[in-house]
Amino acid sequence: MNNIFTYLKHNTPPQLLIVADDAQAIQAQFVAQYFDIETFVLSDLRANYGDDLLAFSSEIQEITKTLEDYYEHKGKKLLISPLRTASFPLPKKECFDTFTLEFGETVNIEELKSKLYNWGYYFVDIVTAQGEVSIRGDIIDIAPLNTDNAYRVSLFDDEIESIRSFDIENQKSHKEELESLKISAAFLALDEENFEVINERLQEDHSDTFVKDIHSLGFWYLDSLAQFYPTTLQTVITKDALEEIEEAYIFEENRLPKEQFLTLDKIFSSEEYSLASPANIHEFLEFHKEKKITIISATEAKVKAHDFDLSNKNINYVFKPWIINLISKDEVILSLNKEVKKKKKRKVKLLVDELRNGDLVVHEEYGIGRFEGVNPITVMGAVRDFVTVVYAGEDKLFIPVENIGVIDRYVATGDI
Repeated sequence: MNNIFTYLKHNTPPQLLIVADDAQAIQAQFVAQYFDIETFVLSDLRANYGDDLLAFSSEIQEITKTLEDYYEHKGKKLLISPLRTASFPLPKKECFDTFTLEFGETVNIEELKSKLYNWGYYFVDIVTAQGEVSIRGDIIDIAPLNTDNAYRVSLFDDEIESIRSFDIENQKSHKEELESLKISAAFLALDEENFEVINERLQEDHSDTFVKDIHSLGFWYLDSLAQFYPTTLQTVITKDALEEIEEAYIFEENRLPKEQFLTLDKIFSSEEYSLASPANIHEFLEFHKEKKITIISATEAKVKAHDFDLSNKNINYVFKPWIINLISKDEVILSLNKEVKKKKKRKVKLLVDELRNGDLVVHEEYGIGRFEGVNPITVMGAVRDFVTVVYAGEDKLFIPVENIGVIDRYVATGDI
């Protein structure tokens, strides 16, 4: 963090900053925001070319959303990417688009279905996650990637009568009506021609992936729709990222030649700032009271809880969620915020009784496999029930029934 802070303090920010991993990306974002730089952070895609990307669906969705927001922003901006993500060709600007449904608008259902199909939406009976759509008569339920909510569009004949958000958990609509709804792609904003071209490439794929569609493999077959961002944007790379190259490039296929990372401008070590981790913050600040002092806190309440006087003019208080703890010969920056690890929300979407032998399921880490029943297995003398999932080559994965939340029924993008 101290090296990135020093670099951004003394240099014009680049267009792309390549860091080692997710953790350093978050640190870089805090620092860039401290200098009033608009930031867009890509997820750390730790896949290898040809992997079934259903196991990385959250990362792909985050990359899609981040790049869409990045291209929509018109001012100065900084794209931050972990090394592994930046090593792959990523979608170009032309792959991102949105459209709006408005109250009173006339909707051609068949055209809407085609667009959502080409844009990567799953057609389901009940919408339970982002990137899904359900069309039932005069009701359109959809959960776009660019919002935190799901939405219900009611039609009267072919005219939009109402637009409301609804609760995915209980499927109940909220009372407040909306004037419009902005919809982004669930995968990429592909026209019919590009969608078909990618599909044709998928059919020629020789991997062991059970289902070959744009969600599982499409990212690998963008070809001219993708580009290596370090070659098109003014890029800087951290020393920590460079040290990750050998590990990241165990498999090099479809990646930017690693030698090209070595030609990028680099952020080297700097002694101007060092990390600060005081055991007693008040004693630490008293010792450094002659320096410029900045205290960062998410709330005023947290400042008061640490017995700081908000009226003290010798301290600059910044109310942001950033975590920056640095010291130099003339400055101290300390954060009262603590890292909060995100807990993955896990919601069981299916019951074992709903599955039949041979049904395709997707595991959150291992991708698509075939459900082959529930079998009793003796473990350390005790008999427990395990869900059996079979993969290519007849490899089997055994999942305790109490952990069924790690799998879900695989829903292919079906005929429309």
